[in-house]
Amino acid sequence: MPAGLWTNPVDLLHSYFECPMTIHLSSKIWHRSPLREGEILYKRGQITGFEERNGNHIVHFNAELTAHGRLIAIVSHSSVFKLRE
Repeated sequence: MPAGLWTNPVDLLHSYFECPMTIHLSSKIWHRSPLREGEILYKRGQITGFEERNGNHIVHFNAELTAHGRLIAIVSHSSVFKLRE
């Protein structure tokens, strides 16, 4: 099973698990600094776990957003990537 750091965890799901879409389940965002005009936003994510709830397959991941090495935000996110059949 692919794991580790990935630029966009949702893209990882689409590529490796052949799911055409994900459904937002929950997320928490901690804002650390504003993104300034002209800065490039970089996103790095890590899948932290999978679970099955009521037949739905759920993925949990964290993402770190930075600009020029400065932390912009941290996101803790959960999505359904496969609905129960």
